[in-house]
Amino acid sequence: MKGDGEYKRKTKKDKARRNEELYGKYSPKHVRMQEELLEKRLQINQSVKVNDNENPENNRHNNKKDKYKK
Repeated sequence: MKGDGEYKRKTKKDKARRNEELYGKYSPKHVRMQEELLEKRLQINQSVKVNDNENPENNRHNNKKDKYKK
């Protein structure tokens, strides 16, 4: 028979236990969303640093001051 032997069916509780060990209290979907946001933030920060290095005069803080200065 199929049920005999060393084969053990994976249950919902087994899956929940495994996910909790891997991700803690967060769901796998939530972890993927957090990783995507982290990657996007890193890319944005890298592009901002590159732009600041190319144009040191056009710093974000200096633009605000010059913009309102007349």
